[in-house]
Amino acid sequence: MLLRRILRKLPPKYRYKFLWRYAPYHLPTAPLIQFLEPYDRFGPDTVDRESFTNPMLRVNWNLGNVCTYRCSYCSKHCHDGSHPWPETEKALNAVREIDRVYKQAPYNKQTVVFELLGGEPTIWPGLDELVELIKDTGNQCMLVTNGVRTLDWWKKNAHNFDYVTLSFHPESADYRHLTQVSQLLADAGVPVSILCLMYPPRWDYCIEARDYFVAHSRARTVNLQMLTLLKGSRSADDLGLHESRDVPWPYSEEQRTWFLNNREYIDPEAHQTRPWVETGMKFFKKSGTRKAFRVSSAFLTSHGLNGWKDWDCYIGLDTLFLEQNGDVRREAMCRAAKPFANWKSDDLSRAQWPTRPTKCPFTHCFCSHDYRSRKVRPGAKDYVPSIQSSTL
Repeated sequence: MLLRRILRKLPPKYRYKFLWRYAPYHLPTAPLIQFLEPYDRFGPDTVDRESFTNPMLRVNWNLGNVCTYRCSYCSKHCHDGSHPWPETEKALNAVREIDRVYKQAPYNKQTVVFELLGGEPTIWPGLDELVELIKDTGNQCMLVTNGVRTLDWWKKNAHNFDYVTLSFHPESADYRHLTQVSQLLADAGVPVSILCLMYPPRWDYCIEARDYFVAHSRARTVNLQMLTLLKGSRSADDLGLHESRDVPWPYSEEQRTWFLNNREYIDPEAHQTRPWVETGMKFFKKSGTRKAFRVSSAFLTSHGLNGWKDWDCYIGLDTLFLEQNGDVRREAMCRAAKPFANWKSDDLSRAQWPTRPTKCPFTHCFCSHDYRSRKVRPGAKDYVPSIQSSTL
């Protein structure tokens, strides 16, 4: 209540300065949503902060579906081994070709960020060779892992990665082990975040794990993620849901409220030195200002700010998705366009790589990877804003 009284008394032009400078992560969400509504989403934060051009390509690469866990909320296709690990040389060739194509016109990317996931990618025998080539070509390697490998493995391999996301799966994982892994990575100078999947049947254990991560881990961020009931998953079957599509998990109102109040913890010291590989999203004022704001994908999703229907979406130019079956797609989830190549079977030098943005056909976007591509409102003109970046 005190905060609301303060905001009412401030003139509008000073209100945002108070919001972002003094309490950007702990304010009630309603004023923040109201404040962001007049803003347009243009694209991810980039190295070249004075330019609308995005000098980074992010490649989300699903290497296979061999996993150490059998989570009930995952589709069986996430862990049944139906897409075994690829031939190492084919994966290496995909890196070489993507690096060659996207570092020349019309893309002119400075860096390609390969985000590796599975399955559980750390158990793939070819991982070392792939990471070595990524680094040798001047690119960056991010890893999404359940952290199951031993502490000795992490001591030996931590230096290979530019950023690591540790996903906590409450049916199987030991949060104390993940905390030790985060400490090893931090000691090696590797930025690390923890993604805690909020599984309703083990809700109290999830809260216990989240609090432990905040208190003891060396993670720069501890993010929470609500689950979706995936068609064909054991959880969907257990709840008697036989939908032909994925549906939101029926969280209680109490659970949703707790989630919104705790969705993201950011280490206030580590946040100041975040590497540019971990990009946020920018909002630009529609008119009358050149101010920009960085926001997280979790914030956009949980507050309904993720709708860009009929906007130009730069999937395929700013982002790529390489599937387990080899398909090369513009997007990771929405299927707004068909695959245009297959990295396991095609000669990628003959692929027709996308050169134009796609018009978004959907009311909402639910993929944090696809969020990172530029979005342009119909009729908007490209321009070069003078960015004074604040973070939400």
